[in-house]
This record gives sequence, structure tokens and C-alpha cells, in this order.
Amino acid sequence: MLTIERLIEDELFIQCPLITSDNFISFCRERAVSINREDLELYEKIGIFYPIARIEFPKLKRKIEYIDNKTRIRDLGILQDGEEWNGDIEEIYYHFWWEKKLAKEFYQEGLLWSPPKKPFSTWNDFYDEDEHRKIESYYSVFQIYPLSIIKEFSSIPLSAIWWSTYDKETIDKILSQVNNISMQTVEELRKKDNISDAIANACQIISNRYFPKTQTDRRTINVSYPSHYCKWSWRSYCRQ
Repeated sequence: MLTIERLIEDELFIQCPLITSDNFISFCRERAVSINREDLELYEKIGIFYPIARIEFPKLKRKIEYIDNKTRIRDLGILQDGEEWNGDIEEIYYHFWWEKKLAKEFYQEGLLWSPPKKPFSTWNDFYDEDEHRKIESYYSVFQIYPLSIIKEFSSIPLSAIWWSTYDKETIDKILSQVNNISMQTVEELRKKDNISDAIANACQIISNRYFPKTQTDRRTINVSYPSHYCKWSWRSYCRQ
């Protein structure tokens, strides 16, 4: 089972880091899975599809100095707790990247969590009054599989040509049937033992070991990872 604790402790994001909601949407569309922000929000609201993790970015106070007639800013570093400073400050959001120590700190502070474990909140609440994103959702690239299943499973084909020939009684009957099918579909997708979710989670869990083997021209293997894991060795990891 893929939990936040296991994700962080075993660093199950070196080869395949979790990606933001915007990047996940682009990733899916590039692979012919049509999705948008409103769809992802709705799927989460009705309990059929969730991000792997959600993060709230804390605010920091940065010491600044205005220069060149206040057309530019000189960064003087972060204002530390208890530090005296009489100059100007600017509030900025802390930057996050997927690395064990940082992710653990966010998790321990309650700033990183599993979305199904908290009540649903509209995605508009993820922005501050200046429309800066203060909360970000993160998905696994392998979640494109259960998402494609949802899209296929929840599609109901209707013929515009046949629809134009129906009388009101027939249309009402069809709409009632569509409503019943829709409710049954949602209940089926809400089941916790969803095999497509389990497959996506399993892929993320083994990605550090096996994903590079999928990035090959059958002569060479492409191993890539974030710069802050520059000392991480895929071959050593495999041997272990």
C-alpha cells in the first residue's frame, strides 16, 4: 500500500517525482487522456479519484532593500525568528521539492498530507487573496491509468441524430435511465479495492528500481533524477 509515510521514508519519488496538478493535466493530455482542473476537482469531491499528496506552503519573511529608485530589489536573506530588522520585508511562499528530509519536515508540521484523510475543500481555497497558490496537489504519473479507466467507464454514448427523433416521454425515460446508471457508476468507482488504483500505486512503489528499464532503446538505459539526488546510484540501489 502506498502511504505518505512509506512514500517519504523509502523515497519513492527519485526516478518518478510526483507532479503538480497542472503538470499532471498536461501529461495526460499529451497522451490522449482528456482532463481538466474542473474534472479533477469534481472527481475528488465525489470521492472517486484523489491526488497522492497535498502540500501547503508556509510563508517566509525576506529582508529586502530597494535600489535604483525602487525599480529593483536586493535580496538580503530570510528574516530569522527573533532577528531584529528595521528595513523592508517581503513575504514569500517557501519552495518545496521532493526530497526525503524536506518532505518529512513538511509532513511532521502537518503541511503535507494525504487528501482522502481530510474533508474536501474547494480548489479555489488553494489560492490567497493575491491569487498566489498556497496549496498544491501532487499526482503520480502512473495515475493516468486509473484516470483513463474512469473516463472510459463513466462515458455514456448518445446519438444526436436519434435524440432529435425522440418525443418527451422517451427523453424523460432515457434521462431517468442515465441518472440511475450514473449513480451506480459513481458507487462502483468509490470502492476502496479499486484494482486500477492499486496498479498505479504499485508502479510508483517500484519506480526507483524498474522505471529506468522502460526508458531504453534496447541498447542503453536512461537513468535520470533530480539534481539534489546527484549522489544517488541506480545500480547500487538495484544491488541492494
